[in-house]
Amino acid sequence: MDDKYFGIAPDVWKKAVERIREILVQKAKDKQLIYYSELSPMLSNILTIGAHDPPLHHMLGEVSSSEDTAGRGLLSVLVIDKENHQPGHGFFDLARERGRDIADDDKLFAKEVQNVFDAWMGK
Repeated sequence: MDDKYFGIAPDVWKKAVERIREILVQKAKDKQLIYYSELSPMLSNILTIGAHDPPLHHMLGEVSSSEDTAGRGLLSVLVIDKENHQPGHGFFDLARERGRDIADDDKLFAKEVQNVFDAWMGK
């Protein structure tokens, strides 16, 4: 097994990433956010994964990187923590890697949510 996939078969990984993207695109079209704890059970027909398991966060990063490259923003911004109502640290790390201004987490979060909603408006 490739370490890149945390011991998850590559075909299962790919299906999970595709499903995450589908879920988040629908959330973007509906202008909604989703908790990590709501997202992880939605993958149960593909694999069992916890809301805060590293593979889930890496899958979200893969989805976001791909969507951002396509000009539709960091889609994983829509996945938030129940306690602080923001994405996890990995999101902000990825945002910095992708050239976002991370001086103010709240401002970045709001702007990126709007970017994602705007990208899917009317689609």
